[in-house]
This record gives sequence, C-alpha cells and structure tokens, in this order.
Amino acid sequence: MKTKGFFIRVGVCFILSLMPAAELESLIYSERLAFRGRWTTHTNLLIVESGGAERASELALIQRRLMALEPELVLLPSRYNSNDLVVDADGTVRSAVLQPKGTRPGLAYTAALQSHSDLGEWGDLKQAHLINFIGPAGSIPRCPVQGVLSSPPVQGVCSELRGKIVLLSTDEENVPSFHTPLGEMSRTEILANEIHTVVNRRPVRTVGWFERSLTNLSLIVLAAFFILYYPIMISALAIAGIAVVVVVAIYQLVFQWWGIYLPSANAAAALLITYLVFSGYKLAFQENLQWRSLKQAQYLRELDRMKTNFLSLVSHDLKTPLARIQAVVERMRRELQLPPEERSDWKELLESIEGSNRELSTYIGSILNLSKIESQKVILNKRTNDINALIQEVLKRLRSVASQKNILFEESLDPIFSIEFDEDLMRQVITNLVDNAIKYSPSSSRVLVRSREEEGFVRIEVEDFGPGIPRDRLPLVFRKFARFQLPMNEQVKGTGLGLYLTKYFIELHGGTISLKTIEGKGTVFTVSIPISAAHA
Repeated sequence: MKTKGFFIRVGVCFILSLMPAAELESLIYSERLAFRGRWTTHTNLLIVESGGAERASELALIQRRLMALEPELVLLPSRYNSNDLVVDADGTVRSAVLQPKGTRPGLAYTAALQSHSDLGEWGDLKQAHLINFIGPAGSIPRCPVQGVLSSPPVQGVCSELRGKIVLLSTDEENVPSFHTPLGEMSRTEILANEIHTVVNRRPVRTVGWFERSLTNLSLIVLAAFFILYYPIMISALAIAGIAVVVVVAIYQLVFQWWGIYLPSANAAAALLITYLVFSGYKLAFQENLQWRSLKQAQYLRELDRMKTNFLSLVSHDLKTPLARIQAVVERMRRELQLPPEERSDWKELLESIEGSNRELSTYIGSILNLSKIESQKVILNKRTNDINALIQEVLKRLRSVASQKNILFEESLDPIFSIEFDEDLMRQVITNLVDNAIKYSPSSSRVLVRSREEEGFVRIEVEDFGPGIPRDRLPLVFRKFARFQLPMNEQVKGTGLGLYLTKYFIELHGGTISLKTIEGKGTVFTVSIPISAAHA
C-alpha cells in the first residue's frame, strides 16, 4: 500500500472512531462498575435505618446513642444539602458535587472535613465528579436502629460500629428513587457511595481527549498492520485478541486498580472500523492483483502468439528478397558467359537487387530497433532540423513505391520554424506512417500528408483511404508484432513492429500519436510533438 493511501485510510478510521456512543459507553461503564463491585468486600460505611423516627429531636437522640458506640462519624443525610447529586440527561445519577448550590453544605464534603480527609486533589469543589460505586443496591451494609441499640446488639455488621461512618436515614430516604449505573438506589445509598469515594480518596478519573485519541490511533495502526501483513483470518483473530486483551482485560484492570476509566466503546469501534476498512481495501487489492495477473497472463499468451506469427512472418518474408537476389545473381552469372551483345540490360536486375536489399534492411532495422528499445539503449541525438524538408525527403524516396499502385501523394505543409529532433528516428516515424498508408491503400487512390503548428505543438497527419482498422483491433494497433490478419494469409507484408516503434520514438520526444479510423473509408494518424520539448 502506498504511504499516502495508508495515512488517508488511518485518518478515515480515526475520524469514524470518534463518533459519539454515549448509550453504549454508559452500558460498558455500568458493567465495569458491577464487575469491580464483585471484588469489593470491605467498606467502613454502615446505613442505620431510623425505624420510623422522623422528627429532628428523635433523630438527635438516636445519633447521641449511636455516638456512644464509638463510630468515626454519625451523619444525618436529611440535614445536608439535597442538591449534591447530579442527574444526567438520561435520568441516571453518575456524579456528585462537594459544594452544591444552596446554603447547606453537601454530606460528602462534611464527612471529608470531619474525618480529616485531604480535599486538595478534588480541585474545584463545585465541579461534578464521578461517584465510585462500590456495587449494586445492597452492597453497603444496612441495620435497623433497634438491632444496633439493643442490648445485647444483633450479631454481624450491626454489632460493631467502632471506626465506621454511620448514616442515620429515615424511611423516606431509604426508598429506591434514583436510577444509577448499577440499578435503582435510594438517596442514602448513593450518598454512602459518594462518601466512600471522597473519604477513602478513590475517585473515578477519565482520561482526556488527547489520551483517548492517541490510544485509538495506536489501536488503528496496530490493527492495520495485522490486516496488511497477515492473512484475513489470522488478522481477524489477532484483532479479536487485541479487543479482548486491551479493551476488555487491560482497561478493566486499570479501572480496578487505579480507578481510571478508559472509554471502551470508541476503542472497540476503532478496531472494528479498521478491520472493515482495511480488509475491504485488502480484498479489493487482492482481487485487482488477480485481475491484473489474469490480464498479464492473457497479454503474455497474446504476445507469445504474436511472436510466433512474427517468426513465421520473418522466416517467410526474408526468403522472398533472398530468393530474388539469388535468382538475379544466377541470371547475371549465366549472362556473363554470353557475348556482350547477347546480354540483357542489367539496370532492371540491379533495381530488383536494390529493392530486395531495401526490404531486408527494413526487416533487420526493425528488429535492431526493437532490441535497442528492450535493452534501453535508444539515445536521442537532437539537432535543429526542418521537419517539412524531412517529410518531403521521405515522400520523394517512397514515391516510386507508391507509383507501383498508382497512388498519388498530396502535401499540405504549413511553414514551420526549424525545431530540434532526432533526424534518424523521426525519419523512421514518417517513413513507417507513409509506408503503411501506401500498403493499405487501394490502387489509384491518394495519401494525404499535412503539417502545421498548433497550440504549442507541431502536428503531422498522414491520411489514407484504405479499409480502415476494425474496432476490435484498435487496442492492438501500437503493440509489438500486432497485425490485422494472420501474417501468412495477408497480402500486405511487414513485421508488425512499425507502429510500435513509431509510438516509442514519438514518446521519446515527449510527443503523442493518435488515430481516427472509419472502416471502409480510411485512417488518419496524427503525430504531435511539443515545441517546448523540441527546443529543450
């Protein structure tokens, strides 16, 4: 995967992992509290039910009698500010404040002061903080006042008050009327959990946005690593293992031992989203690789077929000029034995040898050029030249070939300033295009050659009025060894390398080549060479 694409996908996963998940997070928080509550066996808190005593004088009398049993504190929740509990938008009590609004102080604040607890770590006393619930309803021991003050006292938790913090509550305060993360609780029980949090200095802390983001980002990168470098099944098991070990086990241990709550919903979402995003990318990438491998195999089979055709073509077409040369040589050898006056005019014989030699040179030149291209040994030798003069030179050389089919050349060459190009390579380009136009044009037709300067380019067009190129063969036009028919069955000779070499030479100059064709009407090849590149 490219580095840019990797970071883009990581960024997408990170952004998606920050989506709000309040309901799920609340559920996870409740489960973490409940799990930790199973391991909490000791508390110095005791709730004593007043047994129907509601008046202040009666409660004061019970308080004095309880103090005689040497508890650390005896507190009456009804005497303190009732605004110390914070009800969230979903109706759940998760937090409390030490100094709520109102004239009376909060119960937990008073308990902390009287037990000489240090409140410095709590910072702003009016700021809400999470209550560290010991467990679900019933986790804090309860005793009826009669069981505590009876003589002898009831055995169990009610028998020993020394060193404990006692909350003396009325029947009304003991009715479960608040929803908490651990279920329904009474106000007194929630306040008991709040006192346990403050006096025992066991606050629940949540990490900041930066720490959460850094954690999620680390999980995303780790999950992406497994997905990219391991099979899909192994990466799925690895990510599931990370979720169990990190998000479930380690997060719970951190909460259990240090009271630090790490939001788990977004971390789990980060792993899930990363798995979906990167697995989808990997599957698409592998499918693309398979598709490319299939296409490559098809291309190699096609190329192999073309090479076979090429070898058949070369072996067949090379025999023809060699046979003609051999025949002419044998004829000349026989005529050397005749008197001079009986010998024929050797001009025609020499022209035949010259034509055959030209064919051989064309075949061999194409093969040598292909070899140079594949070994990357083609080097441009640019010089300032007149492109129109080069076109006219090629047309003059090929006019005798065109005359054999009674084909006329029509030139339309606009005046163009001399530009820099490799004369030998550009001569081959124009020769290939014009020679193809002659080959595929019917007898007694025309070949049009045009040149012009347009939008910073020198454009050369070669148009014929032949059969055109079949639509299904267009993708093969500029490929090596490409021919429109089977080489042994077609009348037009060639190596199938001309247009491949032409395209390569043009692109070497920084230009392009394109074509327009209509079956049955002809083809136009257009070469475009950038003037700026030509002057470079």
